[in-house]
Amino acid sequence: MESEGVSAYVRPYITILMVTVFCYLAVVGTIGPEVFVPTVTMVVVYWFKSREEEKKGEQIIAQMKEVNRG
Repeated sequence: MESEGVSAYVRPYITILMVTVFCYLAVVGTIGPEVFVPTVTMVVVYWFKSREEEKKGEQIIAQMKEVNRG
């Protein structure tokens, strides 16, 4: 459980850092749009998907606790 907590704090910073770096590389001209768009899209989709799964997991745990109390 502890690693999940750390992941929740680290994941947003890693995502923002990666998107920032790719934006910089695209502006400087190091990478083209054919690399930039799919990569940044993949990172952002992964971040939102993992947040959604984390929320679902929290809801399931809360439901299980309610059932055990009752």
